[in-house]
Amino acid sequence: MKKVVLVGKANVGKSTLFNLLTGKNIAIVGNTAGLTRDLITAQAKMGNRAAILIDSGGLGEKFTEQVSAKRDQAIEQADKIVFICDATGRFDDEDEKIYKKVLQSKKPFISVLNKMDNRLQIIDKSFYRLGNFYKISAKQKRIGAISEFIFEDSSHQEEPVAYKVAVVGRPNAGKSSIINRILNRDQNIVSDIAGTTIDTIDTLIKTAYGNFILIDTAGLTRKKKDLNWEIAKAKALSMIAASRIVMLIFDVAEGITKEDKLIISNVVHNKKGLLLVANKIDKIDSGSEAYRKYFRAQYRFLSHYPLVVTSAIKGGNLGKIAKKLKETAESLERKISKKELERFSDKYLGKIRASYIYQKSESYPLFVIKTQKGYNSRSTAYIKNRLYEEFNFYGAPLEVRIIKKEKMQ
Repeated sequence: MKKVVLVGKANVGKSTLFNLLTGKNIAIVGNTAGLTRDLITAQAKMGNRAAILIDSGGLGEKFTEQVSAKRDQAIEQADKIVFICDATGRFDDEDEKIYKKVLQSKKPFISVLNKMDNRLQIIDKSFYRLGNFYKISAKQKRIGAISEFIFEDSSHQEEPVAYKVAVVGRPNAGKSSIINRILNRDQNIVSDIAGTTIDTIDTLIKTAYGNFILIDTAGLTRKKKDLNWEIAKAKALSMIAASRIVMLIFDVAEGITKEDKLIISNVVHNKKGLLLVANKIDKIDSGSEAYRKYFRAQYRFLSHYPLVVTSAIKGGNLGKIAKKLKETAESLERKISKKELERFSDKYLGKIRASYIYQKSESYPLFVIKTQKGYNSRSTAYIKNRLYEEFNFYGAPLEVRIIKKEKMQ
């Protein structure tokens, strides 16, 4: 499948075009220059043809060198390039700098003037140095023949089967650093400035334990920020809902904060799998096992969720993440046979005088217990704990419903 990168300076409309071509609302769109700071990748389709589309970052004020390096990396990896300019302005030094990179790549490319929202719009004569170019309006969904350039010589290929994993946590918890470590490349911008990642970024990884689509989301906070931050926050929460598993990364020095509990509550509400990753163990004196014991004692309400203690800097235990993700996915899909549930009932349900238990077909483990006696929350918690232990549902949001039925006449 051909890789096509969209390049251009900040605020020329790359993200609007990317969203239009992929049919998704992944890249954040706004009037502020430099909103997209990371590479965003998605599959685009036209009929029976498909291509991998890459939205490169615009040149922002704080991350110019990093964004430029990532854009150059995307150009190097791409098969084709779409060079985009803002038709309402002029061809300036920033355009020239990027245009030279495109020419130096020797890759097939087209030049595009976006924001031609008025068909009679007059463009600055400086653009004529580009030679041939296409006039489009991504906002008005008028993109003309550039689709043919993007999809030519591209045959349709199905997306690989993979579990979607939303990577979430407080700003600067180390989400992008851990993803970079797993990928062994600088996919996302990493800096000491909290909230560097403001887009959601999909990255496919293939491991011995299966394929996963890691979605690096903006850090969540209760503090009121600007509009862009609120948009990123809403997008991160929507990605949790759209994912199968959520990987919560937190700083060992801070532990599980109020913001993390907000995330966990959202995960449980949406019935998603949960993997906990304690990052930055290198910054405290205790080792991984000592911290694990402390964590389990301190946060008993998370006892049914797997924990990986690691350091994105040193790389310890990072190899366990894929394994735990796979185990969590298996927990979500595990079905218990009728015979096994009968044995479970004989062993445990007599204590609450239940008459029948069955597993309901859902995207998460849900068990229904029918009983003629009354019950309380302790009974529900008792059965839930036994189900976790007997059938290894760790990582899944297991639910038990106890239904009181009338006695048979």
